[in-house]
Amino acid sequence: MIMDSSPTISVIMPTFNESTYIESTLQSLSEQSWEKIEIIVVDGKSTDDTIEKIQSFEPKFQRVKVLVNDPKINQSFARNRGMMHAEGDYIVFHDADDLSVPARFEKQAKYLQDHSHVGAVGSSFYYVNPNRNEKTIRDRPEGHKSIRKSLARSCPIHIGSAMFRRDALAQTHLFRSEYAEVYEILIDLVGNGWELHNIQEPLFVYRINEGSISREGQFEQKLSLVKRNYQAVTRLNLPVWNLIMSLGWFVYMYSPSEVKRKIRRVFAPDSDQQLTSEERRDLNKLLEQNNG
Repeated sequence: MIMDSSPTISVIMPTFNESTYIESTLQSLSEQSWEKIEIIVVDGKSTDDTIEKIQSFEPKFQRVKVLVNDPKINQSFARNRGMMHAEGDYIVFHDADDLSVPARFEKQAKYLQDHSHVGAVGSSFYYVNPNRNEKTIRDRPEGHKSIRKSLARSCPIHIGSAMFRRDALAQTHLFRSEYAEVYEILIDLVGNGWELHNIQEPLFVYRINEGSISREGQFEQKLSLVKRNYQAVTRLNLPVWNLIMSLGWFVYMYSPSEVKRKIRRVFAPDSDQQLTSEERRDLNKLLEQNNG
């Protein structure tokens, strides 16, 4: 009998009362063209039917494992715990309300197979914000040289779009912070000699479910970004002037909308692209097929 030696992909997914979207997310994962997928769910003691819906998908994956956490534990700890139970060669941290296009895992896994020096590969992604009736494609820097340079100001790979090489991830400190947590991992990867890459094709759907964000929450997030900027500059020997520029994140919080747009153009890692008619059709089809 011929054994299938293709790598296994472990999907680590923190959940808490995700009944609204969990089925559509799992449906998008079950439709992947890559077959060897295990799902590691780290649940914060959901009180709805999240777990029952997850269990109904068990036959569609190589393995489904549900771990139960105290609901007070943050996502960073949940992801770290999931990592300890993952058996895959490649690791994906997937939120329970987002979607992956059917070819995503195959394209990213093959890229990692063909590029042994790359520790993580991300992609462009669809950005869907129903509160603003907004649908765009967000691109991030493609090659390692551009990604390394952009680490001084921002996180150049979206966590939801990333696939990590397990061996590379094991050399980092994993998730240590509540905010900008994957940013820290990317700095570790580059500092350890790994390269990073973004496939310039939307392989992931990032769905916004905006709630109100407190001023204190915004401040903590921006402070975390500045800390990561400092880490990148000092560890990777990037230009120090980036640290002065990073103070723009604090200006951003108190600026009018027009100024915010200008600051985002300078600091944000994303380059927004309007959807073509074909891309809009593909996205709408994906959303309809996986309607949460």
